[in-house]
Amino acid sequence: MSARFLKRNRKLGAMAATIAAMTVTIVSFQNCAPPANCGSSSSGCSTDSSSTSGSGSTGSSAKSPYQNNSNLVIGGGGSGGTSTSGSGSSGTIVVGGGGSSGSGSSTGGSTSSGGGTGTIVVGGGGATSGNALSIAKQPQSLSVYEKADFNFEVSVTGGKYPYTYQWYKDGSPVTSGLGTYAFYMDNADRWAKEGVYSVTVKDATGSAVTSQSVRLGIIEPTTGCAAGSYFTYTNGNYDQAYGYFPQYFDGPRGKFIIHSSYDTMNLLYQFAGYAGLKSWSFPALAHLGKATLSCEETIPRIQSPTNCYAYTGIVTFECHNNKLKMISNTCVRGAYECGGGGR
Repeated sequence: MSARFLKRNRKLGAMAATIAAMTVTIVSFQNCAPPANCGSSSSGCSTDSSSTSGSGSTGSSAKSPYQNNSNLVIGGGGSGGTSTSGSGSSGTIVVGGGGSSGSGSSTGGSTSSGGGTGTIVVGGGGATSGNALSIAKQPQSLSVYEKADFNFEVSVTGGKYPYTYQWYKDGSPVTSGLGTYAFYMDNADRWAKEGVYSVTVKDATGSAVTSQSVRLGIIEPTTGCAAGSYFTYTNGNYDQAYGYFPQYFDGPRGKFIIHSSYDTMNLLYQFAGYAGLKSWSFPALAHLGKATLSCEETIPRIQSPTNCYAYTGIVTFECHNNKLKMISNTCVRGAYECGGGGR
């Protein structure tokens, strides 16, 4: 009986040893697998949606170390995360591939942003998914001399090509052909071009972004005034109706008479009677030099003596870049003189 008991104990002991060995094997195998929230990189685990080793396919922690909205992902982080060893993808099999919104460099591939959608990606960066449209280079404020060229530029990044542009001045669209490019170029030949500019850029999807507002300032050169004929209109409404030089005769910088050289196509002097010109001859003047006219003269838009009245005094002008700006007017209307020497 004693021999039989010992024999049975030997069998139980062998069985126990076998069970123990299997237990050790299972535990060892389990220890080989990464934890449930480990990324694909060898740098460690992460419970955040963005880490140095990638993240889950929807921007949150991966549910398992291998699955990421695909059948099999090896070495790729999930979309929405950022990984130094590559981001995950929606491809069927990805080995070291870039993710749909993450960024990073995969083994054998270059740094990329965007998701690879191919069936098999090995060591390749993900395809670009497109960043938000934004201004990469803003236009800058400028100050230029009168009659000089000026240029505003803008550049954008992200969005979907092609882009369209619309420039604005003081809140209104620039309607010239140059108002629909990435740059706006013009000549400061009129003070009316001084103001605040901006540009709105749209991409192919209709997304839009507007640049900062910038100012164009126009500086008067310190050049003198040429000798010769200076003019204005006897009909003060003519330039308003037809658009000739309104910013010079009566603009934001004051009241002026201008040299005939401004009539570059000789349109006004050629039809002086029709245009209603009144002109005077002055000697050459240095910058800020002075010239005067008697109030006995009719000077439209500055003072307008009427028949039957006598005027005394003078109008004093100052030279500003081939234009004469009124700086004082001492004209006084005298007595009514009709029938007795009216003017």
